[in-house]
Amino acid sequence: MRNSFIVIALLSMGFFSCSSSHEAKESAVFCIGLDSDSDFPEIKEIRYIPLETNDSSLIGEVSKIIYRHHRFYVLDKKLNQVVVFSEDGNFLSRIHRVGSGPDEYIVAYNMDVDSVGRIYIADVNQRRILQYSGHEYGQCRQIKTDAVFLDFSVSARDLIYLSGVSSGKNGLDVALATCGKAGLSVMQKTLYGDELSTMLFSSQHLYRSGDRLAYYRRYSPDIYRLSAMGMESYVRLETDKIPTADVVKSWRNMNAQDVVGGQSYIRDISAFYETDSHIYMTLQTFPPSFLLFDKRRQTSVCFSEWKDYRYWGSLGAYSADGDYFVSYCMPNPETMGYILEYNRFPAILSERIASVTEDDNPLMILYNFK
Repeated sequence: MRNSFIVIALLSMGFFSCSSSHEAKESAVFCIGLDSDSDFPEIKEIRYIPLETNDSSLIGEVSKIIYRHHRFYVLDKKLNQVVVFSEDGNFLSRIHRVGSGPDEYIVAYNMDVDSVGRIYIADVNQRRILQYSGHEYGQCRQIKTDAVFLDFSVSARDLIYLSGVSSGKNGLDVALATCGKAGLSVMQKTLYGDELSTMLFSSQHLYRSGDRLAYYRRYSPDIYRLSAMGMESYVRLETDKIPTADVVKSWRNMNAQDVVGGQSYIRDISAFYETDSHIYMTLQTFPPSFLLFDKRRQTSVCFSEWKDYRYWGSLGAYSADGDYFVSYCMPNPETMGYILEYNRFPAILSERIASVTEDDNPLMILYNFK
């Protein structure tokens, strides 16, 4: 039961007052309604960027993407590494230091990138986070967490947020905590106790979009913005699809089919990313649904599938920064055929995309909406 799905859990408290302004403001609390019958939103611009493939840059699995500082940072759990590419897809560097030494990790479980480009890798087995900086990331600093956790993100002033934290015998019973110079500080306990006693549907509840950092409170309609100053209310979902305490209790110790089948509840949010103009979410309903909110017009679109053939081979968003959401696709003959058929590229880029094979690295996809 505990291993049926991969995900984490969180909780929070706060008071929401919804913004009535039609202009998007960083401090606004957006109340977003869900409409399952909406049309697919129109994509404004889309870019495909093949990632350079060589012996040093080869990616075995895309486990996480951070698009920041005009670079792609790719966590590859399969090959236990972080690989860095330029915005044009050129290989820049990688971190692959497996072991138990001061600058090594046993498993690259998770990663983040801070405002000055330092890379952080979660070494959960040794209850620490490693900070890599300097030329070719040759400098390393250890940050002790003194706890097992499922997700983390770095705010300014070296403040680290941890989600899905285990305090010991009670499993994952801390939803959100901070790790700083003063040690571990619990911000919130989980809403319904040990989160591993129910199905887990997401691998994260902390979401980075460039300098913006968001946090989702599981089993609630609330998403928060995090900073070095703390937590503030940011988004509230207006829906009857949030499970009640009794519903969550009924899910305890159920098998996957019983929990998933025939239900319409939002069991989790597995993606929450934003550009300057839009917020995107992947809602773990059955089947999954996708929500796009226009911060300028204060309007939302909820849809169940992607219908723009230009956006072929991928689904949803895995990162964001500035004007663009980021996704990726694996190269195979069918996918490459659709990409070339439904997109108009300059001749040089078309030749480059046409030359990509199934043995090459993925293609990054940058896109935005009208």
